[in-house]
This record gives sequence, structure tokens and C-alpha cells, in this order.
Amino acid sequence: MLIKLQVLFIGHIILHNDNKKISIELKEGIFMAVTNNIREIREQRGIYQDDLAAAIGYSTKTVGRIERGDSTPSAEFMLRISKYFNMLVEDVFHVED
Repeated sequence: MLIKLQVLFIGHIILHNDNKKISIELKEGIFMAVTNNIREIREQRGIYQDDLAAAIGYSTKTVGRIERGDSTPSAEFMLRISKYFNMLVEDVFHVED
């Protein structure tokens, strides 16, 4: 689900959803998309979503929403996931232009 934040003017943001991306229009013509591969890493390691959620201190519902791209992860969430997987944040979360 693509989550598109369009900055129309300071303090005004429009949010759109489509696939597993988060797009932010910083200024005209500049977009940034953030994707994650949490599900792939979790499944490769045989970790259930419930177990991951409990280990990092978040609800299963929150982990699921972020995995699918329905919610934007906080910096704390990204750090906890990365630490749990023993990976760099940029190896779990990716920024695309």
C-alpha cells in the first residue's frame, strides 16, 4: 500500500495509501518512498508475527500494519525491529526516490 504524504503548504499534509510504500512530497517534484522487508526477514527466520510483536514491545496489529505499509513506523519502531533482527535499519527499511 503506497502512503503518499503531499505537502501543500507548511502544516498541511495529505495522506494516500497504495501498496507497501510511503511517499512524501517534500516540495514540488521531490518524492521519497520508504519500504520495508520485515515480513520477508521474519518468514526466513521462522518468526511468527505475534512473537516479533511481543519481543519488540508492540502489538501484533501494529506490526502487521507496518509490514503491509498501512502505517508509518516510528523511529523507535524501526530501531527496535532492527535490533531484534540484528540488522542495520537501512537493511530493513529502504528509501526510494
